[in-house]
Amino acid sequence: MSSTTVENSSVMKDNKHYNLNSKSQLAAIQQSFVYIEKAVEQHNVSLNPIDIFFIVDYGCSQGANSVVAIQTIIQAIQRKYGTITSDKICTVLNDLPSNDWLTLFQTFARLSFSCLASGKSFYEQILPSNTVQFGYTSTAIHWLSKKPCNLSRHCFAFAGQSTDEEKTMWGKQAAEDYELFLQHRSNELKKGQLKNETWKF
Repeated sequence: MSSTTVENSSVMKDNKHYNLNSKSQLAAIQQSFVYIEKAVEQHNVSLNPIDIFFIVDYGCSQGANSVVAIQTIIQAIQRKYGTITSDKICTVLNDLPSNDWLTLFQTFARLSFSCLASGKSFYEQILPSNTVQFGYTSTAIHWLSKKPCNLSRHCFAFAGQSTDEEKTMWGKQAAEDYELFLQHRSNELKKGQLKNETWKF
């Protein structure tokens, strides 16, 4: 059976569709606040006043939920390190090239900190090694890098109707992708820095 890359998916529609229909994803982000706080508490490194503090959201979509997560991270960081001002913070917003970037840019345009965009799969390295201070992703890494096989009786591999062979193939692909995701994030993170993940099925 042939594999089809997920990057061709049309799930992320234009016209703010995701921003208007992602309340469950927002709930997952809100549940992650306590983990963000704990991660920032463990962030104990010397910060050079001239350095830029890079925060990355892997899988930002159209931005409405990403704004909530990023602002929470920045507030926690600034409470701990009062010397980090908004002009020293840069957020990198990552998603696939097919993302609705116009809506994303409009969503973030009103904020005081700098933002950059990365139109690349997060199953690749996004930023140079040893550059990221805080990495975050929520309800994104269940999207696999490719479809390992077609499903005979359902659109979701683990919904109960897939065959054992199909579940095995999808499980294997998910494990390989997750390992690759962690490998690239490990390369990008500065030594002693943080990655925070939340996801909801």
